[in-house]
Parts: sequence; structure tokens; C-alpha cells
Amino acid sequence: MDIKQLRYFIAVAQQGSLSAAARSVHIVQPALSQAMAGLEAELGAELFTRSPSGITLTASGQELLQHAQRILKQLDQAEQAVRSASQLISGVVRIGILHSAAPLVCAPLFKKLREEAPGIQPQLTVGYSNELEARLMRGELDLAMLVIGGKQSVEPASLLYEETLSLLTPKSALTAYPGPLSLKHLQQIPLVLSVAQPLHRALLAAAKEEKVQLKLVGGVEDIRALVELCQDCKLSTLLPGGLAQLIAQDTTLVAKPISHPAFDRRVILRFSTALPKTPAGIAVEHAMRAILAPPLAEEESHQTH
Repeated sequence: MDIKQLRYFIAVAQQGSLSAAARSVHIVQPALSQAMAGLEAELGAELFTRSPSGITLTASGQELLQHAQRILKQLDQAEQAVRSASQLISGVVRIGILHSAAPLVCAPLFKKLREEAPGIQPQLTVGYSNELEARLMRGELDLAMLVIGGKQSVEPASLLYEETLSLLTPKSALTAYPGPLSLKHLQQIPLVLSVAQPLHRALLAAAKEEKVQLKLVGGVEDIRALVELCQDCKLSTLLPGGLAQLIAQDTTLVAKPISHPAFDRRVILRFSTALPKTPAGIAVEHAMRAILAPPLAEEESHQTH
């Protein structure tokens, strides 16, 4: 017995005629007759008394009618409640996404919100951590992803993920380095970096501090161009671990974590203190955490095997 059968049964009981009931539920009469015969067989009881003047319910039919009407009413109420709940979560939410996380977050987040909370209108802004933090403080963003340094304290509830920066490189460049990479290993690897990217500046600063001479061949800020150069020109670059692993899955490149304290970083999600926290903003936070969890868990698995 299913919902469709119950709807057909109620239509027959209300119309008192198979032909009229068939028209009201928009199916042909033979199909309706077959459905009612199947319902009677399944329940092991006659539900209708058929006569030249029409169809009336038996005592069993009357009993089923009462239950069927209650069941369908409850289903309708449940559907309305779910629709109302989703419609309550609405409004524009301005979200700051890190450049390095944009390929992991932007499209999946937009799709997830359209499916689960269509009343929300996400406005995604991509930038570096310092830019997003400044916009957050000015109230231009409702929430944003930010990078936190190793010595900075952070509330556990705000933490999105932790990751190690990785070298994205052709596999041939790593044949001499089977173990973990150190900063000194990078001396012999041609690197394409961009001083506009904070993590690349961090690499250059760490190398300068430790007197490591890097083999720098140039700089490109765009991630797609970086990947293309690494593949076609046999170059290497530095990317956050999660993004590097994602790119490596779809290219001929490999992602290798770099063992250095300066390259362990934490990414948090912070709400603007200049604006009230809304249900829509909280829904966005939950969606972002759900999206980011799988790739980061996978990255940790790659690093430990």
C-alpha cells in the first residue's frame, strides 16, 4: 500500500464512480480499477460495494477512508512545514573566500545552497586573507575565510581546517627526494612564484632567513596559469595542501608536503562583528564546513600513507 493508492482510493470514495474518480486524478479508468483491485487484494478485504447506481464503501472501506485521510493530511502538513522552514532562511549573504580555496569552495557552495536553502542569495568575493579581513572589519562581508599564523590563538569553534603547504611539481622533479621535503630540497627545483601571493612571500622570507638560495624563474598570480606552467614547462610552485591534492588528481603533477613550521597554517571562518549573525549566515557556515571536510580528510589520508 502506497500514497498513490490511498489518493486514488479517496478519490473513488468521494466521487462514487470509477470514471469520475479517474478524471479527478488524471489517469485512465482501467488503471484506476487495477489499482483498487490490487489494494483490496493486499488488504484482504472488500472496500467497495458496486451497483448500477455507483460505488459505496463497505465497513472496511469506511475504516480505511478515515485512516487514509489522516495520513494524507499529515503528509501535506509535513511538506508545508519543510517548505516554510526553507523559505524562512533567506537573504543576501556576502562571503569572503580565500584565493587558494576558491576552486574547492565557490561552485560547490553555490550549488549546495541552491539545493538546501534556495532563499539564500550568496555573493562570493575571492581575495587574500588580509584583504578579506579588512573588508570584514568594514562590514562589507558577512563572513570570511582567514588564514591564522602559527602563534596566533584561535577559538576552536571558528577553525575550518589545518593544512601543510605543498609543492605542486612534475613527478620527475622529486626522484631525488623520496622522503619529506625540506626547504633546502627546493634549491634545485625551478620555481614559479608570485610575490602577490602571501604564501609565496612566506616561502621567500623563510628561504632568506635560512640563507637558502631558491631557483626562482618568475612569478604568476593566477592559479590556472601556474598549473599550466608546471605541466608544460616542468616547473613547480607552492600551494595549500588541499588545493594541491585536488589539482594533482586531475593532472600529471604530484603534491608533496613541505616539512617546515612556517608552512603549517590554519584557516578559520569569521563572522563580521559589525553586523548581526543571521540564520542565513549560519546556514552558509554549515554548508562550507560540509564541503571542506571531505577533501581535507582525503588530504590527511594521502599524507599519512
